[in-house]
Amino acid sequence: MLPSEPHERRWMTTICADEMRPTISTPFATIHDGKDYDCATNGHAMVVVEGSTFAPRCDAPDIWSVVPNRGVSDQTATTTFGELLEWCKPEEKPGDGECDTCHGTGEVECDMGHDHTCEDCDGTSEYQGAPGYPLHPGKLCGVVLNRRLLYSYLAPIPVSLKSFVTISNPDNLRARVDGEGWFVIVMSMRYDDNNIDEFPKKAKVA
Repeated sequence: MLPSEPHERRWMTTICADEMRPTISTPFATIHDGKDYDCATNGHAMVVVEGSTFAPRCDAPDIWSVVPNRGVSDQTATTTFGELLEWCKPEEKPGDGECDTCHGTGEVECDMGHDHTCEDCDGTSEYQGAPGYPLHPGKLCGVVLNRRLLYSYLAPIPVSLKSFVTISNPDNLRARVDGEGWFVIVMSMRYDDNNIDEFPKKAKVA
């Protein structure tokens, strides 16, 4: 299980939505099947950790109504945390010019047809910082997703790179990564080019 002291979970505050979405702008405690958890989400991805250190919120979303179970056996694989982190690590690109993801609009459309602030440029329509990170598509257990988004949720988690995680495809709409006492869920995305990097390439069935 991950450290459960409040100061040891401050990393969860870095991956929440901005103040424009106040109900998910901070981590919050939640209960499921009699167990306490902490959750942080930006609406496109979430991390859930066993044990609660943050305060519950009366306006927090009911995450358990959308949390999928692990996928079926032929869409589930085991790997190390380090290998998965290396696969989804963003490619660097000079922080200059129009954002490739939203093409300068500052917004992207999700699978439900709703417009959201572009996470790759934070709605500015330009690359942020030097280097900036454009869209980084990949296919995880058959789910097409933005590897940069997955990386932003995995990288802060204080676990050993050698620890094992289970990756799964519950419903072709989301990918799930399970570690010891935590899990991450990332929404799929539409991407027309099927020639993208897959992970795992030749995974054994878990």
